[in-house]
Amino acid sequence: MTNGAPTIADVLRWLLVPVAAAGAWAAAIAVGFALHDLIERMCPPEDFVSGLCTASWFPFAERVVFCVSAALAAGLIVIACTFAAPRHRTVTAVVVLIIGTVAALAMAMAADAYLELVAAVGTGVLAVRWLRRRHGARA
Repeated sequence: MTNGAPTIADVLRWLLVPVAAAGAWAAAIAVGFALHDLIERMCPPEDFVSGLCTASWFPFAERVVFCVSAALAAGLIVIACTFAAPRHRTVTAVVVLIIGTVAALAMAMAADAYLELVAAVGTGVLAVRWLRRRHGARA
């Protein structure tokens, strides 16, 4: 910062914060698809009906994948946005957590996915706590 004015690098880094969020979310979605593909491959052929796995364990495994993916998305988004921010990292982490919680709540209500909401918000909170400890006075 020069004379209190943000530098071009600062502005560019702030502009990268939502890009970092989108990238982190895309990465979590890719991991989620890969995990879902993995559990589908574990389904015995005789339990496939019309392209869907009907094994008794599959709904539980699928829910675990959804929760892991939601948690991964929340943690990665908070961390990526915080690292992209040029300063005020603790505030950035908290603001991203709040925005993410509102978005996760809307998605949970639309999809009746409250367990995934708990996983995402819990991981987001843990990410903020970790970042606050990591950045401390530098935030």
